[in-house]
Amino acid sequence: MKSFSPRWVAAVVALVLCLTLPQQMVHGMAEYTVEDVATHNSTANGIWVGYNGKVYDITEWVPQHPGGAEVLIALAGTIDEFTEKFNARHGPGSYQEGILKEYEIGTLVT
Repeated sequence: MKSFSPRWVAAVVALVLCLTLPQQMVHGMAEYTVEDVATHNSTANGIWVGYNGKVYDITEWVPQHPGGAEVLIALAGTIDEFTEKFNARHGPGSYQEGILKEYEIGTLVT
């Protein structure tokens, strides 16, 4: 059996990652536009929201939401609306903001 050097394996892994990951992810946290967030507005497409310059994929949290899934589904794909409702109900620095951070997937760019 032929063995490959660790350096060769690392180079192949790096190449595969560069070809398969979104370019933004190669150098760190992914970047998303308002349009990207807006396309994730249903359980079929995933439920993404924007808050304080970050993007969150809350799809897995929606069924667990104590206020009901329908509240979050109605805000899917939004930034300003989600931020307004979140701040009115929970606010910055809240326990809920900590939960939200668990679902962070990237930053919002203009």
